[in-house]
Amino acid sequence: MSEVFNGQVTVGKAASGDVTISLNGENGDATLGGSNSDGDLKLTDSSGNVRINLNGGGNSITFSNAAGETIATIGSNGNLVLGGGASDGDLTIKDSSNQNRLTVDGNNARLRMFNATGGQIVSLGDNGNITLGGLGMDGDVTLRDDTGADTVRMNGQEGNMTLGGNGKDGDIWLKDANGENSVHLDGNQANLFMGGNGRDGDIALFAASENNPADDAAKATIHLNGDAGDIILRNADCAEEFTAAPMTGAEPGDVMVLDDEGLMRPCDVAFDKRTIGVISGADLYKPGIILDRQDDMEDRHPIALVGKVCVRVTDENGPIRIGDLVTTSSKTGHAMAAGDDAKAFGAVIGKALKNHEAGDGMIPIVIALQ
Repeated sequence: MSEVFNGQVTVGKAASGDVTISLNGENGDATLGGSNSDGDLKLTDSSGNVRINLNGGGNSITFSNAAGETIATIGSNGNLVLGGGASDGDLTIKDSSNQNRLTVDGNNARLRMFNATGGQIVSLGDNGNITLGGLGMDGDVTLRDDTGADTVRMNGQEGNMTLGGNGKDGDIWLKDANGENSVHLDGNQANLFMGGNGRDGDIALFAASENNPADDAAKATIHLNGDAGDIILRNADCAEEFTAAPMTGAEPGDVMVLDDEGLMRPCDVAFDKRTIGVISGADLYKPGIILDRQDDMEDRHPIALVGKVCVRVTDENGPIRIGDLVTTSSKTGHAMAAGDDAKAFGAVIGKALKNHEAGDGMIPIVIALQ
């Protein structure tokens, strides 16, 4: 048997008659509380256990398991808490096709986003990693200032990170364990600052063949030492490129002279005052600095200007001893002992750093054009 009440039904306190429950049929409202009473709504299971509690005084909704343990709350502080009481708190948001698009897994501490076909495109895992993109979507991150202008952009498709723009310069600061600045890349001034605050700023460049350099600057091919103010190059000489005459067949270690056109060719005259020096890069020593490199021009070779270089030698003017001056010989591309200093003046290439007894060979010299 059912009974219908039209209008409004109210329930009040026995002593005062103050209304604490109101069912309004006209607007479909149910009101609990008031008149110095909290309005709570409690839903129980078949065993009488409160499973859902709408607490008007505490401004909260609490969900409990059969043992009375709280497993989810929506609190007056605006927070949503899921899980606890032997239950993990999961949140799943689906699209209109019933496909999961966002899941929050409380037990495994994972947040995931999916595309319309169920493929994962964003993952924030319990390992502290964030993964964006994949499955035909690139993962981008954009940070904006308080005006809404983009200031930091990470482009997953291109693999680029852009800082600054829109009136802001993009800087990168690296700090040491004490929070002191040690590296500053200034996007506005295009400057790189390294060191200070008790640390020297070094730059070390390693060859591709160097395995596991482990921050050992001694293994670097180029080392800029901020503390000492030194530029340290593993290779030996400073060279500058010059153009050779076509079809000369010149190679590293050859002694070169200038022809009537100002182009280089291997020497073939003894004591030739047109000598320009030795092509760098033979045997033990490679150029540490190369000047005037022009990759778009052919027949260019680096001539050692300063430092050590290996040169082809012959015994045309007798044995070569350490400390002897060497000059051009009549053997193509070879140097020989200068012997007569007056005759060799203007044709000296350098000073021998190793003995050469007889025949042809290659020795190191220190460049000393004179």
